Amino acid sequence: MSYREISPQKPTIDTYFFLKQIATLAIVPCILSLILVNLTPVWTYILDLWPYDHATFFVVGTIGIHAVLYYGINGFFLLAHYQGWLKRFQIERGKGQPFPERKLIVKSVVNVTVQLIVFSPLMFPLYWFFTKFGSVVEGIISVLVLRCMVFKI
Repeated sequence: MSYREISPQKPTIDTYFFLKQIATLAIVPCILSLILVNLTPVWTYILDLWPYDHATFFVVGTIGIHAVLYYGINGFFLLAHYQGWLKRFQIERGKGQPFPERKLIVKSVVNVTVQLIVFSPLMFPLYWFFTKFGSVVEGIISVLVLRCMVFKI
């Protein structure tokens, strides 16, 4: 029997990539859990300062996160476009695809703002589902800790 017949095969690039992804999926939540566990007193302090019930905190927090991410990320990329900060990474547009006009950008921002205002009350029923399946506003951090324990890291 030759050495090639008994030696294990070398891992391929696909195997390496897959194992790297698995390691990332297991380690990142654990690291985030450790960070968030240390921030638990801050989270508790914020909850104690909140003058309304937890459902309102859930709705306002969810809307706030969506608004900050939408306006923050899109605003940054719009500013980067006009300032030319990311010009060297930009994909060239075709001849029939100019940059959207100011009117279209304003219409998009107004549309998203109206949707946030109109559909915000619909998030109160989501809080019922949130609590129905065992989650609590005070225990969001513990969910990540449990995920870390599931991965046994």
